[in-house]
Amino acid sequence: MIVTCPGCGEVRDLGTEIQPGAVIACTWCAGVLFRLAQQGGEYVLQEVPQASCPQCQALQLLPDTIRPGDTFRHCDRTFVVSYAYGAYALEPLARHHVGHTDGVTEQACGRESHTCNSAEAGGS
Repeated sequence: MIVTCPGCGEVRDLGTEIQPGAVIACTWCAGVLFRLAQQGGEYVLQEVPQASCPQCQALQLLPDTIRPGDTFRHCDRTFVVSYAYGAYALEPLARHHVGHTDGVTEQACGRESHTCNSAEAGGS
């Protein structure tokens, strides 16, 4: 099966053993992982969201549905997902939502940039 990397445009032959859902690393896109998917009869590579855990430094593959402001749990801690300069990051919840209790989400907070608007944190 032949696919084109959406990051760099490299055309690759993945062979016949690779199945949709497999995670593929591109040799030219340093550190970027892609998931093989089938769309309209064609095979495509879709970027896999990933971020390093600030607690243990291990690379975490994030759910495909993750969005900035969502929470992600690892190392028995809750982190807030951020996205800047083309990369995802996990921020400790306490740093993101100063004054909140664990488990407050972006929807409750309404945070834009570094300003938290939640009444729980003293915002509007």
